[in-house]
Amino acid sequence: MYHRVAEVDLNPHNLVVSPSHFREHLAILRKFTSPCRLLEIVDNWSDSKSDVAVTFDDGYADNLFEALPALEVEEIPATIFVSTGMLDRDGFWIDRLARCLLVEQEYSDMVMVELGGKRIRIDLKTLEDREAAHRYLHGIMRNLHPDVIETIITELANFLNIDPTPPSGDRPLTSQEAARLVTHPLLALGGHTVYHPRLSCLKYAEQRWEIETCKVSLHELGAPETLAFAYPFGDRESYTFNTRRLVRKSGWHHAVISEPKKGLWFRRYAIPRHFVGDWDGDGFERRLRKWMGF
Repeated sequence: MYHRVAEVDLNPHNLVVSPSHFREHLAILRKFTSPCRLLEIVDNWSDSKSDVAVTFDDGYADNLFEALPALEVEEIPATIFVSTGMLDRDGFWIDRLARCLLVEQEYSDMVMVELGGKRIRIDLKTLEDREAAHRYLHGIMRNLHPDVIETIITELANFLNIDPTPPSGDRPLTSQEAARLVTHPLLALGGHTVYHPRLSCLKYAEQRWEIETCKVSLHELGAPETLAFAYPFGDRESYTFNTRRLVRKSGWHHAVISEPKKGLWFRRYAIPRHFVGDWDGDGFERRLRKWMGF
């Protein structure tokens, strides 16, 4: 499970893999495994230990401009899970939060932020303070409604007099770019909700809207009827039994999570994945051997 392939100045969650490392990863996958489409694994499930599927979450523009050329060289297919409401926008909230707190500039000693109806003091004196503040706010904000997250980012940016807009290279795909990916023979688009909320924190009707509207939007981009879904954040606290049932009833063909499972793991609406960080080839190969059991 990848997110981004790029050279960046901020990577607080290790979600960004450098282009050189990504190329090393793909070469290793081609050498030791049998890369195939996620749909092929789901529809032709077997005990094969060599089949792997490459996936990307969120829908960043660098999936098209950096990842795709490397995938083409190795002829490895991939599924890109897109948060459709973020298409054509300046950036995801996690990147905007990082821009507020982690860039090199003069900061106030502290800031007051409203969370859950309470004003919380956040210390910003040192880089260590700001890194701690970033971890703290990210941990809380990922559980909030997208509208509340937007309010917090705006308030924080205004207080600090910071433009939180990420560099253009850190932006999501545009609708036109996403439509281009639909037609590429190596790629498949999947759904990742509309605004990337933690679904388990939403009301049932809100979850349903996020799941169903995302599917409609993908079809409008030209995506086929058979589509995969990825739960935002994807850990076991990020979706419920009702969430999985909604995904199934909404007509998604299968769904993936963001955690590995041991043993008999195959469940059509909770297919596990391994997180891939910015590791060099040796580091990736060591982990791959452990995951694949060879």
